[in-house]
Amino acid sequence: MNRPQEKLNMKLYESQNSYVKEPQLISMKKIKVIKNSQRMIQEGQMIQSQLINKLRPPKSAKKYQSIIQSNVIQNLISCSQIQTASKLIQDNDEIAILQDQLGANIRFKFICHETSVSRNNLVQKINGMTDLLIIVQAKQNNEKLGRFTIYLSVPFQNVAMDQYVVDQNAFILQNDYCFLIKQINNKDRNIGFSPNSILILGKQNQQLYYSPRVQKQDLILKDSHSFSVKQCTSCLGQSFMIPEALDQQDGQNILAGVPAFKIDQIEIFQVIKN
Repeated sequence: MNRPQEKLNMKLYESQNSYVKEPQLISMKKIKVIKNSQRMIQEGQMIQSQLINKLRPPKSAKKYQSIIQSNVIQNLISCSQIQTASKLIQDNDEIAILQDQLGANIRFKFICHETSVSRNNLVQKINGMTDLLIIVQAKQNNEKLGRFTIYLSVPFQNVAMDQYVVDQNAFILQNDYCFLIKQINNKDRNIGFSPNSILILGKQNQQLYYSPRVQKQDLILKDSHSFSVKQCTSCLGQSFMIPEALDQQDGQNILAGVPAFKIDQIEIFQVIKN
């Protein structure tokens, strides 16, 4: 029993016994006075409790507010913190290029980091999201290769059939050498969503005689669970520029170091611009 309750019980006991000088029968009048005293104490306690409850927010509201605050703190990452929060961004120059393209005051919301990449699981996590940074660590025969980042401003789409869209702000960053790779024509449909791939970069062309759709693919990201081709492929120069310092034939090696590779790790952030 706590101290305030002990004091209250003592007061109640004293008020009851102040009318009893000896252990003998108490008159009805005295009993009525004692009962009134008890009732007044109980009413006073009730009024005090109601007042405290009005001033104090409910526990559920407090819990909800703390959850919201915790989520904001945990999920929004500043440019100075991104190197610590990310497993794949390693250099200040990479961050400087992102700031130059997206704004000096951008922040990042962590979405996921995957090592065993499943196209379906990954797409479900980012479906409908805009302003995504998709950072890829490539590998071949369990040897880590190059790192590159894709920025998409348009909503990511989980589709049943191939669909190509325009994203005038999309670009690629080759992280190891800090090459910024822009679109040759940002009004082309250079971003492809497919049920068979995580993502396709490269416009879709119509072929006259054979297959109705032939893709000029600068990059195709696939997981290891794909039904047919289980490797990613890259060959820049169709829809995304090859950096000036490099030759056209280098286009297939710029991103990962090889033209065909698998995903070792993939990390995704959402860019917050305000």
